[in-house]
Amino acid sequence: MAEKLEVDGRVVGSLSARLTAAGNKAEAARLKLLHGGDALGTPWGRDDELARKFSAEYLPGRDEVVKGTESVAGFLKGLGAHLRASGESFSSVEGS
Repeated sequence: MAEKLEVDGRVVGSLSARLTAAGNKAEAARLKLLHGGDALGTPWGRDDELARKFSAEYLPGRDEVVKGTESVAGFLKGLGAHLRASGESFSSVEGS
């Protein structure tokens, strides 16, 4: 015998909102990090060998963190949207 699946729309809505908020918070942190770093410029210099070596090591890692944070933010926001849509689908099926 099949078991009945019950979905609490309030719980789904709350989780959806929390995931979306977490994605927005991650995006805000990414932008703060990006703009803060850009505001610093290149305090390690540009023209000497030490500055070039530092840039070669630091910049790819910084870019990877920024890109990764963007992916995480998008994933969380997308997950929240999909969860919200699923909750709405369950509610419409249960209501009919």
